[in-house]
Amino acid sequence: MEEEQLAPIFAKETYNMLGKGSKEKRSDKINKNIAKTGYTAIKDKSNRDILYLQNDKDKTVHISHRGTDFSKPRDVSADLSFALGNEHHNKEFKKRRDKTSNLVKNIPDDYKLNLSGHSYGGASMNDTLLNKKNVRDKVESANGYNGAFSPFTKKVSKKIKSELDNRVTHHRISNDIISASSSIHLPFGKVKTYKQKQNDKIMPQSINPIFKTIDSYKAHSIDNFIS
Repeated sequence: MEEEQLAPIFAKETYNMLGKGSKEKRSDKINKNIAKTGYTAIKDKSNRDILYLQNDKDKTVHISHRGTDFSKPRDVSADLSFALGNEHHNKEFKKRRDKTSNLVKNIPDDYKLNLSGHSYGGASMNDTLLNKKNVRDKVESANGYNGAFSPFTKKVSKKIKSELDNRVTHHRISNDIISASSSIHLPFGKVKTYKQKQNDKIMPQSINPIFKTIDSYKAHSIDNFIS
C-alpha cells in the first residue's frame, strides 16, 4: 500500500490506544487491525497520545499523533490553546513534540520516517515539525487529516517552509470546520480537499457546541479518508 493509503489508517488506529485494558492488549488489537500493512505497533514506544509503528522489511517507521478525546480536559485545553495561537506554550503540545523528537533520535539511520495525525493530532504533528529540527530533517512525508489550523499561528521562516512544502500534505473535507483556516492561513505544505463521504456516525451530545450539526461532525471524521 502507498503511504497516503496507510497514513489515514494509522491515524485512525491511534484512537485505539485510548481503549480499555492493558497497553499490550490495546497494541495487540491495533496489530490485528493492521496485519496486512507490513507494520507493527511497538508497544514500548507508543502511548495514549502517539502510536509508533515499524516495518522492518521496508525499513520504515511511522509515527502518528492521536486526535482529540473530548472526554479529556487536557485535550480540550490543548485545542483551545491552538485556536488562540498559543500551542507552543501548551504542555500537551510540548509533551507530544518532545516524545516524537526522542523517538526519532533512536531510529536507525537507514530507516525512513513518515508522520500522520488527525484533527488535534494533525496540529501537534505540524507543531512538532516546526519546532524539532531532528524530526524535520528525518521525515520523508507527513500527512494531516482535517488538522486544526489557527489564524493566529505565527508565520514560519522561508527556510523551514522550503524544507516542508514538498513533504507535508494537509488533507481536508471541504465542509470541515476544524481545518477551515487552512484556506487562509497555511504556514507550509500543500492542501488537498475532498468531498464528504456518507457514513452512519452519530454525534455525541457533549460535542454539539463544537460541531453544531451532524453533517459537520461527519465531515470531520477520519473515516472520510479511508478507502
